[in-house]
Amino acid sequence: MGEYTILDVNWGQYTEKRPGEIFKGRRAGRPLREMMRENKKYIVVIHYNFHWSVVVIDNTKKKIDTYDSGVTISKYSHKEPHMELKRSLEDITGERWDIEQIPVPQQDEGESCGYRMLSNLNKIVRGQEIRNEKDKERNRLYYYLEIAQTLKDKQIKRSEKGKRKRRE
Repeated sequence: MGEYTILDVNWGQYTEKRPGEIFKGRRAGRPLREMMRENKKYIVVIHYNFHWSVVVIDNTKKKIDTYDSGVTISKYSHKEPHMELKRSLEDITGERWDIEQIPVPQQDEGESCGYRMLSNLNKIVRGQEIRNEKDKERNRLYYYLEIAQTLKDKQIKRSEKGKRKRRE
């Protein structure tokens, strides 16, 4: 995904018994220590305690940006795993890391974190601004339309790719 490597983390698997391991597709169990040798940016999709959030690890700047829509509803917040990730990175690299919660639209219920996480992920990868609308209903409609547009764009790309293949 351009300048990012995307990692998928089920934080329930991130335990004291296996510190520093992040699970990612074919390279499952690849140690975080090994990844931190590379000057890259990583996007971490975290699912923990029935809540989704996104974290960007910028190994070039030693900075962690968190995108968590559950900060205002503390029982859904990912503050604990975000701080644990910071501690792990500092232990592994021996350097100080900065961590910042990026302002993102906050949920007022426990159900919208999934599509909010997808929206934030989409905007991060595309280098777009994350809007913080005040009107909650407008926010929900915006997310629905954004997901529908993304799916439509992918369908069009697949269709065009199929047409090119048939012509060849």
